Amino acid sequence: MFALRPLANRLSLRALPLRPAILTATRRAALPIRQPRQYTTAPPPDAPIPPEKWIEVLEKTASAPWLGALPPDHADRLRRAYTFLFQIVIYLGRPQEQEQGEQYLVAFESAPAPPESEIGRARKAVAALTRAIVQDISSIPLGSPLRTQHTGVFDIFGALQVLHDVHLTDPDGEVADWRTFWGRAQPIILDLGMQLDEAGFGLKDDPK
Repeated sequence: MFALRPLANRLSLRALPLRPAILTATRRAALPIRQPRQYTTAPPPDAPIPPEKWIEVLEKTASAPWLGALPPDHADRLRRAYTFLFQIVIYLGRPQEQEQGEQYLVAFESAPAPPESEIGRARKAVAALTRAIVQDISSIPLGSPLRTQHTGVFDIFGALQVLHDVHLTDPDGEVADWRTFWGRAQPIILDLGMQLDEAGFGLKDDPK
């Protein structure tokens, strides 16, 4: 779906607990794929990614013309929502020097940033992907068996939908009070991604 897919296939979304208390997750600990509750941001050594590529890929996905088109299969909507969550996390946990990565995460949440700056661009893209996640999951009918089979997913999603309805409904795409929105949305996004992954809607491991 996007250019980082080869990297995404090597990592689990549970790879990156972000947030000041979780900032140590930006350390590069090259761990095997899908070791439970272990974390890595290390790119495969054969696939270096230029720094500017990270934001470009995030923006490309967030502005894709197909973003508003729902997959016909309800389970595929959950899979696509996971992919969007995963890309947000991969961008925020991209390989950087530890101190630089920590500073960026703090600035991403709370620093003033003009729209043309990388932080401004990233916030806009993350907001667009969050809207797409809410669109995909909320479109699953209330009577769908998925809602009873995966109550954990939909319980956590309910919290994200509330934040969406408060902060992400501006027709021009502006975010009402970014700091409040992201401070509350970040742990929900991580929890939702883990729930989707554990429910079987995450990225598949590379075949042996």
